[in-house]
Amino acid sequence: MDASTLLLLAILLLLIFFVLGLIAPQKFTTLGGGSPHRGKAFLFYLVPAFFLFLWLGSVAGSVEQAQDDPESVTHLYLDEKGLRELPDYVAKCVNLEVLDLSDNSFDEIPEELKKLSKLRVVDLTNNPISYLPDWLLEMEALDELDLSGTKIDSTSSVLISQLRKADIDVLYEETPFSEVLKSKKADPDSEEADAKPDDEHSEGFLEFAKRKLLYGGEDYRRKYGKGEIYYERGIEKALVDSLGAALTDIGLFTEEKEVTVKLVKVDDLFQVKVVTIYESADDLSVEEEASWQFITVIIAGRTFDGEKMEVHLCDVELNVLKEIPSE
Repeated sequence: MDASTLLLLAILLLLIFFVLGLIAPQKFTTLGGGSPHRGKAFLFYLVPAFFLFLWLGSVAGSVEQAQDDPESVTHLYLDEKGLRELPDYVAKCVNLEVLDLSDNSFDEIPEELKKLSKLRVVDLTNNPISYLPDWLLEMEALDELDLSGTKIDSTSSVLISQLRKADIDVLYEETPFSEVLKSKKADPDSEEADAKPDDEHSEGFLEFAKRKLLYGGEDYRRKYGKGEIYYERGIEKALVDSLGAALTDIGLFTEEKEVTVKLVKVDDLFQVKVVTIYESADDLSVEEEASWQFITVIIAGRTFDGEKMEVHLCDVELNVLKEIPSE
């Protein structure tokens, strides 16, 4: 039962209460003693109920209010409306703080929301959403984002971690992503989840750097946060910087993460070799492979502009464990 239905039921009950008070005031005035008196019932019981009735009526009509006077609306409930797209009038609700879009048919988060600068709470429960856009980080007023019951999976882990570090409460119960976390018994931005991979990676890379890169002769290096890209002679620095910017935006290169990438070109194919903590291809789960597939598509679109490329997940000795093509 949606919120508007509940409000209508509440209004109906208050109306019945109001009418009964006028017809049989003794029912309301003899409970605490004293004689029945219609005026007493009206003043002490029914007037407050009547004003509550009017208030509920105004709330129940918030959709009409949003259409007629959008700037006056701060809370809008559009749950269970069968929506696939956001109604045009929502973008005009410039003072909107709470928006309920639960139990609809959105397969992506409407981009119009980023223009609502006062929006604090967005409820997208039970929508077939599987992708989270980067522009969510631009919503400065956002406090709570409910994605429970959606189709988000581990490909959203980086952005969810960034949102939560920005003090945004992200809810994702009963999603493929929450099931992955339960199986790993870890939170995407918890210290326990981050510490072990970072420590193992740092230790492995020291050995890797001595043996593979620092004495390679023709490899150049550019740093991005704690991450770094080694690249071969002949590859333009602009391309390397574009790749570094893409990996930074994705969350692979940060001030906290020490990730190493080697960029090479074999014939007409670019290979982005990512040093991982995996020791064999069997260590890579289905969910993690899907996440890397998503990352590969983003890198291809942002950096290589139609050029052939693929990501190679490697061990610390640059042995390829898994090839992730961009198509």
